[in-house]
Amino acid sequence: MQPLIHRTLVLLLCVFVFSAHSQHHIDTFTKKEGLTSTIITTTLIDSKGIVWLGTDNGLNAFVNSQLHPIKSIEDNQTGKPLPMGRIENIYEDRQRNIWVSADNGLFLFNGEYWTSFVQKEADKAYIVKDFFEDRQGRIWCMQEYFQDFGEFKEFKFNMIGGKLQMYENSRWYNFDDVLAGSSSIDHKSVPKFFTGIFQDQAGNIWFGTMRGIYRFYMKEWTTYKKDELTTEKVFRLLNARNGEKWAATESGVSRFVDGEWINFTKKDGLSGNFVYDLKSDPTGRVWAFSRSEMKFVGLCVFEGGKWRAFDNNILKIKGFVEALIWDGDDVIAFSNDGVALYHDGMWKRFSKKEGLDKENFSLIQKDRYGKIWLAGGSGLYKYNKGKWDAVFSPEKKWTVSFLYVDKGKQLWVGTEKSGLFHIHEDTIVNYTESDGLVDDYIEKIFEDKKGNTWIITRKGISLFSPIPDQ
Repeated sequence: MQPLIHRTLVLLLCVFVFSAHSQHHIDTFTKKEGLTSTIITTTLIDSKGIVWLGTDNGLNAFVNSQLHPIKSIEDNQTGKPLPMGRIENIYEDRQRNIWVSADNGLFLFNGEYWTSFVQKEADKAYIVKDFFEDRQGRIWCMQEYFQDFGEFKEFKFNMIGGKLQMYENSRWYNFDDVLAGSSSIDHKSVPKFFTGIFQDQAGNIWFGTMRGIYRFYMKEWTTYKKDELTTEKVFRLLNARNGEKWAATESGVSRFVDGEWINFTKKDGLSGNFVYDLKSDPTGRVWAFSRSEMKFVGLCVFEGGKWRAFDNNILKIKGFVEALIWDGDDVIAFSNDGVALYHDGMWKRFSKKEGLDKENFSLIQKDRYGKIWLAGGSGLYKYNKGKWDAVFSPEKKWTVSFLYVDKGKQLWVGTEKSGLFHIHEDTIVNYTESDGLVDDYIEKIFEDKKGNTWIITRKGISLFSPIPDQ
């Protein structure tokens, strides 16, 4: 075990860049400034305000704007440094412990010291992909491995596997005899073994997996597989807003009612049997997404006890529906090809009359204040009572990769090659590498507890700190 601030950590001076038209300081962090790697895999702002950045080669902690790189943790058994490797996930529990999942094991920081949990040799292919803390304070760790056969033309599938562990009162509990195994999936499918976890109002903990659904209550397990479900391959386990449990599977949809599963397939009104996702809207409707191979088949809604299916012709947009946005009772469906509105049981594509022209769209998002934003190749739009108001049109076509609205209602727009756009009231500033931005390809934007804005790029981090009013 070792403290967070140990002797090998060196206080690093950050490169300071200031642009004359900016109301922000721009601090740059790359490997030159001590960042363990410029490939950022995951981020977390903990309850103390510490910013944690996982990379493909270790962890970085920003404490009071000072960077502390951490590539290795002392092995509890040997006392030797244990390289962390690629960071998969960072999680803070209710006791303010920081959990870090990495290639070389699982690490726990209690605010003062690190503890390492080294995997057994037989389990080294597994990595903790997700954490879940139940209402009793138990920490559930979903371990997965993935083997890609896509590079071999003779194989048409991938292998994924999963195991489950639970941490309670400083003890580990393994459930390999209940919930462990592997499954083959379409090589084009998302490689996930655990596809949903939640705790319902009665205290049951539900796990959706590629080997069925598992329910845990009072130390007892209940298993649901192909005898109860349409199939044991569950792509999404949903706890709907009304408390109902739903499962999207390779062969349809299953609904849990009065202790039993009711199954639906294409003959019951679904667009297709391969249902890869489910959503629950504020009105209680459940939406199902179907595909066949890599082709989008349709979108369905369960309402009034039955399914209603919509293909691309009815939706009036092409390609995959990638997102649904709720606007009261209305639903906005988004694809790269266009955007459509579901109102009073009918679909209508937004056109030039509503402020949109035909173009490629890259992003739709509802912000913390309930405003809906849409980014297209030629501009940024804000939804306003059935119409789209143009907010900004760049000089050249752009591809928006990330959009963030901060606590001060300032808009930050990251792009793939055009840098960062900061929009506040009537002021629009475009930051690029020439203005001190570390890279023009933006991957993520977030705000810390001090009001600083973090810009994650492919070449490092740019930290925007507001300049106090003079």
